[in-house]
Amino acid sequence: MVDMYYRLVKAGLRTIQKVPDQFRDDVMTNLATLTLNKNGKADTNEKYK
Repeated sequence: MVDMYYRLVKAGLRTIQKVPDQFRDDVMTNLATLTLNKNGKADTNEKYK
């Protein structure tokens, strides 16, 4: 489920606020670790926070 919500948020089809509480922290962790910019560092895009 975490992967599904991660993909939905990443694609812009769901906001992090609409992710169920039980998955939100894990989705946010995935966004921080799996969303990398071209320098290999975590993207700090505010729309995911």
